[in-house]
Amino acid sequence: MPFLSIVQVKMNQKIEHDGIVTQITDKSLYVNMLVSSACTSCEAKGACGVSESEVKVVEVPNEGSHLKPGDQVVVGMDQSKGILAMFLGYMLPFLLMIIVLIVALQLTDNEAIAGLLSIGILIPYYIFLYLGRNKLKQKFTFTLKHLN
Repeated sequence: MPFLSIVQVKMNQKIEHDGIVTQITDKSLYVNMLVSSACTSCEAKGACGVSESEVKVVEVPNEGSHLKPGDQVVVGMDQSKGILAMFLGYMLPFLLMIIVLIVALQLTDNEAIAGLLSIGILIPYYIFLYLGRNKLKQKFTFTLKHLN
């Protein structure tokens, strides 16, 4: 049974980032997070030029919290949801492009048409994601912990 407890711990891990509440509405809290790559702690980052950091805005459901703009919080999400987001945002579109490219090359034997079709498949894919954004918002929920 020790194996099961290790698997459960790994499955329940959270991805957490520090943030600052910037805006509050009746339904949502908006939190700015400074997300940095792993390179920011590296001593060679100045010479490398690979390091990056950016500000991301996250919408969190407002469930009667007593937070106010300017409060520092920790934003968390289950790691499994992060993996699903990466799959939907990066891996699945890549796989669709490769599949369409291979099929189009076999059917048309024209590289230009196959390339355009493989890029063109992204238009309906991202329209589909956009139309399902409300359902995705329910699936990708964030939690907040107030920092004192």
